[in-house]
Amino acid sequence: MMATTENRTVDLLCVAGAGGSAMSFRPLSRATDLTGVNVVPLDLPRAAPSPGPGGESATVGIATYAQRLSARLLALPSVILPGHSLGALVAYEMARAASPLPVGPRVLHLIVLACPAPDRLSAASPPTEPQDDDVDPVEHLMATGELSAAADAVVPQDLRSDLRAWQNYRAPTGAAPLPVPVTVVAGRYNTGIEPVRLERWSKFTKDWHGLRWVPARHDVLAEAAPYTAREVARIVSTTVGTDCEETPHTVAGRPDTPHGKGGTP
Repeated sequence: MMATTENRTVDLLCVAGAGGSAMSFRPLSRATDLTGVNVVPLDLPRAAPSPGPGGESATVGIATYAQRLSARLLALPSVILPGHSLGALVAYEMARAASPLPVGPRVLHLIVLACPAPDRLSAASPPTEPQDDDVDPVEHLMATGELSAAADAVVPQDLRSDLRAWQNYRAPTGAAPLPVPVTVVAGRYNTGIEPVRLERWSKFTKDWHGLRWVPARHDVLAEAAPYTAREVARIVSTTVGTDCEETPHTVAGRPDTPHGKGGTP
């Protein structure tokens, strides 16, 4: 069934995460639970490389990312905004900018995939260099608030630019809670983000819809695609009132499980 509200199609405007691309949302486009839903994956609008050593791109802030993507938002009557990782902060800024507009798009729901609340990013634990060469640079940034020196030297240019934008982001001072429902979907094996930092999203909305777990670390789209797609489908169904078979497989709670272990329950 096509997801509709007031006889209009609802688009899922999906914002990619740090270093990622719109292709990361392919599992949502292919999910049978979302058949007929208009999934619109978006790349982060990064700056073109500027002249200089290594062709380094100028650091672009998250607010700038949001501003550049807002043209897509303004062209749609009703949208749901799923954002993964850094993309969740971009989606939040897009929703925040659209909310006070007297006319324009209706943001029906903000779906946060694996991202701590904005006010916790600048108040994370004291930075420490990772001891494991396999530590994901995004997980390290979320856990410490800093981009590690090792990651800064070796990660691809797009990822490095995105991580710097994330590191420099600060929550808007005195921002009113969004008049938009917010749901968080996170990986239960990503021990770099404490649950309290995810639940802090409740302070940024007037309509908190809770925290849901899937069996993954940080990349809930790649590591737990069927589960994440299912959770998004359930959120869409609840939001717009479409039919969606209720086959429960949400992971309830996060056990004290070693980072990176586990799998489907």
